[in-house]
Amino acid sequence: MADLNRAGAYDALSAHLYVHYAAAGVEHLFTVAAGLDSIPGGGGEILVILTAFTATTGVFIACAIGATRVLYAMGREGTLPVVFGKLHPRFQTPWMATHLVFAISLFATIVWPFWLDGNFLASFVWWAGCIAFFALVTYLFVNLANILYFVRIQPTKRNIFTNVVAPIIGLVVDAYVLYKAFFESLWNVEDWRQGQAIIWFCLIVAVLGLVYVAAIRSRRPALLQQQALVFDESVAEA
Repeated sequence: MADLNRAGAYDALSAHLYVHYAAAGVEHLFTVAAGLDSIPGGGGEILVILTAFTATTGVFIACAIGATRVLYAMGREGTLPVVFGKLHPRFQTPWMATHLVFAISLFATIVWPFWLDGNFLASFVWWAGCIAFFALVTYLFVNLANILYFVRIQPTKRNIFTNVVAPIIGLVVDAYVLYKAFFESLWNVEDWRQGQAIIWFCLIVAVLGLVYVAAIRSRRPALLQQQALVFDESVAEA
């Protein structure tokens, strides 16, 4: 329970920390890139490209693995088709979920840029905006869940700071960052495909997700009330 309290507090402040260090990281990246680009012979440009490529690949692998495991868990629990909850008989990996994520990634990487006049960089920025939206929305719900959990389920174990003050701060910071860095900035982009289209796409997907959850809650409420399968630390230690 102590870990849950700490997790709620950390998540509540994560958006502020992310924005602060991300801004510093971007500034540092441009400083390093400018220095490397000045290397005689143009070698610095190659280093910048290789660094960007390897960093992007690392982020993609982490996101892909995380997404496939989420799909696998939801398929296993029954909130998604059971086909996603099956493991490969030999490699013991969620192969159907992996195929779905791989197909979507190929579409976003190869096909989507042609809608943006063949601009692959614009496509990368397009999807990065979507990822930022859903990341911040996730933090919003984590903070809200922190408050509701210790109000409805564990009121006797509620800590004023970690379960009330910190998540409220997190909600305010997340909402502000979401509005300023996503809605306000993208809505004013001249090309609607690289601004307002991102906003509408994210909102439509979010609404469809809410409708899907509402349908499950209405037709199969037991799925959302069952005990979820979690990692048992006592078994791992044994």
